[in-house]
Amino acid sequence: MTSSYNDKSNIPFSATDIPTVSDSKPKIKFTIADSEEPHVYATDQVISRDDITVEINNSPKKKVGRPPVHGLSGSITYISFIEATRRCGDPTHPQYADYGGRGIKCLLTLLELVADIGLRPPGTTLDRINNDGNYEVGNVRWATRKQQANNRRPPRQRPPHFYQARAMQIKAVQDEGERAMFRDAARAWLATIDSFNRVSVSQADREFLVQYRDKWGVPRANFGLSHPFDAALGHVGIFALPALNSPGDSVVLNGGPFAHVGRNLNRHKGILVGMSNAHPSLNCSDAERWVINDFFAAASKGQQTGLCFTGKSLIPGETPIEGRLLAVGSYLARKRDVTFLPSAALIEKLEDRDSDFGDVLIVPDLKIRGMMRAALRRELRHRMDSHLLTILYVDDLWSIGEDLAVFITDNYHVVPLDDVRGKPALKFPEGPAIEAPPPKPDD
Repeated sequence: MTSSYNDKSNIPFSATDIPTVSDSKPKIKFTIADSEEPHVYATDQVISRDDITVEINNSPKKKVGRPPVHGLSGSITYISFIEATRRCGDPTHPQYADYGGRGIKCLLTLLELVADIGLRPPGTTLDRINNDGNYEVGNVRWATRKQQANNRRPPRQRPPHFYQARAMQIKAVQDEGERAMFRDAARAWLATIDSFNRVSVSQADREFLVQYRDKWGVPRANFGLSHPFDAALGHVGIFALPALNSPGDSVVLNGGPFAHVGRNLNRHKGILVGMSNAHPSLNCSDAERWVINDFFAAASKGQQTGLCFTGKSLIPGETPIEGRLLAVGSYLARKRDVTFLPSAALIEKLEDRDSDFGDVLIVPDLKIRGMMRAALRRELRHRMDSHLLTILYVDDLWSIGEDLAVFITDNYHVVPLDDVRGKPALKFPEGPAIEAPPPKPDD
């Protein structure tokens, strides 16, 4: 093999670098720089690469890129075809289970589709004549929505009331999850009240309360539970309880410290004994106190025995209703036998047939289902006949059952929360906080 050097670049190359000239193949023409005449050179000649340009079949070299195949890209026909291929071959497609998942395949090209049924007319989509067949020549058509609806697969045979039963099962699971959240909130509330009242808290409730606090940040206070209390000097602390009506939220109140609880019998009634010296005006608006004062004035005359707050306030940022009712109940407990019970505790007492609810029963989160509605209605009727007072809050009055809702609307003074503006919700101040219940005391 002969070799030489390029006079300009001094790079060696040989004639084998130049394609062989063959009579049976297109000739390769090399044009010498500064020359307009093309020349064909023998393969044993050595020339400089810098001095030549190449043409094949006398045509300039074309740009890189695939030329258009069908000219339908972006058309509605093309879109329908691509969607059909994806339904059959792309497991991530939302309808893959009804097509590729059933073994349906797309066995035709776009040009075959157009040759078979033409371009897609407006108002139609690609349909298979035999719903169990593939997308293939002879089994496709452009169909309207009505035609496609008439060509659907027959529904699977379902037992009677299948969909109703499935919907009830789904709702039962959702309801159970929601009820579990409210049960946890009520358990955390009761354990917190017992802690503040120096009532013994079981080890299980202590561990639960610590876990609840780690998750939701309550209970807590900006004072120690043994901190001296001097209401006369206005030394009122701030503490947070788990919310009953919106699990995961908190109820922040003015009150405490609770150093002088002692062995007050009311500490087992669900109220906060340490709040008995905290005037309701610290946590309740004037409108709320007027409604409650009017209720007790009417009750003293035998005109009313029940008060029910209902609905949700349209004003954001108010102290939750359960906190306001706790403040009222704790203050009333100085002179009255008050029992403050979340719905979960109320239901347990009804199940145990324990109806010792005192002169005033306050339920701040009434939620009740099934057979217990009748038991509660009997208890409310008994309290009304015995001239015992009851204060309730229920978010949606008709959610507790028609019979119970009708009884309350007929016999109680019903007050929408829209009509009584609460005090703005407190913000927990920066500073030290009690993040867990106190050590288990000796009872």
